[in-house]
Amino acid sequence: MWTNEQASAALAAAGTYMSDAYIGQLRNGKRNNPSARNLAAIAELFAVPVDYFFNPETAAKIDADLRLLTAVRDSGIQGLALRAHGLSPESIASLAGIIEQVRKIEHLPDPGADDTETPAQPD
Repeated sequence: MWTNEQASAALAAAGTYMSDAYIGQLRNGKRNNPSARNLAAIAELFAVPVDYFFNPETAAKIDADLRLLTAVRDSGIQGLALRAHGLSPESIASLAGIIEQVRKIEHLPDPGADDTETPAQPD
């Protein structure tokens, strides 16, 4: 997650000045109506369409994609995905069932239940 200072510096480097205090006010709701230019700059910074901030369906899809990308960065997940590639839909369904049972045994939450993710800072 970007700090206010990091976001301010990145925005300034891209040609749009916003103070870290102003970004903090946007985040906590004390300011809630950024200009179209600022909104476009924030969307570009987070690599999301401007619609992300207005359309819950767009936001949910992008948030789900970000959760998936975060999971796939784990080399163990990559290995599982590569091994599963080419399996029949029935085999994939069986594997999904096994994984759900293991998640229950390990008392892990449903990975689709968390909608609180925010755009990740790029590497």
